[in-house]
Amino acid sequence: MSGRERIGILGGTFDPIHNGHLLLAQQAAQVAHLDRVLLMVAKDPPHKQPDVPAAHRLAMVRLAAQEAGGPLEACDLELKLPGKGYAVEVVGALAQQHPQADLFYLAGSDLLPTLPYWKGSRELLRLARVLCVPRRGWSLDAGTFQRLVQLCGGRVQLLEISLPEVSSSQLRQRLRMGEPVEGMLPAPVLAHIREHGLYQWGRL
Repeated sequence: MSGRERIGILGGTFDPIHNGHLLLAQQAAQVAHLDRVLLMVAKDPPHKQPDVPAAHRLAMVRLAAQEAGGPLEACDLELKLPGKGYAVEVVGALAQQHPQADLFYLAGSDLLPTLPYWKGSRELLRLARVLCVPRRGWSLDAGTFQRLVQLCGGRVQLLEISLPEVSSSQLRQRLRMGEPVEGMLPAPVLAHIREHGLYQWGRL
């Protein structure tokens, strides 16, 4: 170890954040020896509209991080930046804030094949190493993964972790149908959802 702080970045719309997100961040911190994992709340993406505004999504992430404790922290940096919130812009801003830290960007195995073609991918890979998180149904054979690692200049590492089968879309559907979601997301997050009537038709 170099003695430099190791900061992980887990970005997402978190619409809503759930226990799978938290377990991913916690396991990544353990496996990759990260001192902190920033739960980076994304802006409204251009290809889809989140069900609730960024202010609610950030509030839920803050509640979840507080409940989980440890190395997890809510981060609103992307929401404050101008532009569209490309990964290279977010990581670049974070690198300016923490010039003495080593940065690690968490990306799902479904996104990894497109990484070499992201906007500013070379600069992103210069600023941070990429930790590839296995996604169900998106496995990469060894040969394909090694070719991607070479395309990315060796700056990609596969994390051997397992995650529960839970998704934000699944949670939203269950909430709308009035089905139980206890145990799938932190209790303070569920309390926030109920208090503000989120994810219910006609009450967004």
